[in-house]
Parts: sequence; C-alpha cells; structure tokens
Amino acid sequence: MKKNPRLHQLKDTSELVIRSLEKSDAPSVVSYMASIFTESPFLTRYSDEWKTTIEDEAKILETAETAENRLMLGGFHEQDLVALCDFAPLGSVNKIAHRCQMGISVRKIQQGKGIASVMMESLLSSAMQAGFYQMELEVVSSNNPALKLYEKFGFQQIGTIPHGFQYKEGYHEDLLLMMKRL
Repeated sequence: MKKNPRLHQLKDTSELVIRSLEKSDAPSVVSYMASIFTESPFLTRYSDEWKTTIEDEAKILETAETAENRLMLGGFHEQDLVALCDFAPLGSVNKIAHRCQMGISVRKIQQGKGIASVMMESLLSSAMQAGFYQMELEVVSSNNPALKLYEKFGFQQIGTIPHGFQYKEGYHEDLLLMMKRL
C-alpha cells in the first residue's frame, strides 16, 4: 500500500513528513532499526539480534509498497527517519482477513513532540481504507507512554500474556493484548 507524503506540524512547531517507505529507504530503515533496538527495552529484539541486511529490507519494503493490505510508514524530521509504523494482516484466510496487527516506534530524542499521534492517525485511516475492521497489538505492561497513546486512540486491553517478555537480566514482564475496532 502506498501513501503519498503528508506534512504535519508538531507540538514544537517543527515539521514531520509521513510517507510510505520505499525500496530506496532500506539503508535508513536498517540504520533506524539498529538504533531503536538499542534505545528501547520494549521491542522484541536486542540490537545484536537485528541481522536484516539492506538487500533484505529493500525486498520487504518493495513487497509492502505493492501490497493492498500492508503498509510501512516512515516519519521524517529534517530528512532523518525518526519514526516507523506499520500494519499487516494476521492472515489471508477468510475468518481472520478482517484483522491486522500494528507496530510503532519513535526515536527517543524525538519523543514527546506528538510524532506517535500523527503516525497513529495515518496508520488507522490507512487500515480502514485497506478494509480492515480490527487492529491489534501487543505492548509491554510497563510501557506507560505507549499505553497512554493506544488508549487515547481507543484501543482496549483484551488479555495478558504473563511473563511474555524475558530479559537477559533475568526478569520478566507481561505483555498486554490490545485491540481497536475500526
């Protein structure tokens, strides 16, 4: 799915461009992901587990761009990739084809400017355009900023996976399952 670039003014009056990620964005995406896995304890991987090559990422982005029910958006601040969000179908069989799963991340230095909210708005409207009736996500139970964002946009907790995350340091955190009807 392809979204044309849209300009958004942020809380600090700077501008963010949100657009579909393209094959040519692969180097920026690989670099971004390596950084974000280092910055956030709330993502599924540690930075040393991120092994995706530029070539592999280019294929992923190309597939998303041509799919009718998959979207990968980038948020660009002064030409730098500072946020990513995406949705993908849970499956293609009829009984679950109405559901999609989403993810979102914002570079730590850019948080608090409203970037996640404008990314989420774009993601939700695009998922409805793609024909989805329900969006789902998993979030670490202690990720309060993310929980506030999801609740602001109408996501509701529907379950918990106890000890869903196991950290190298030996502790666990629950994962909350959330969903929103579109």
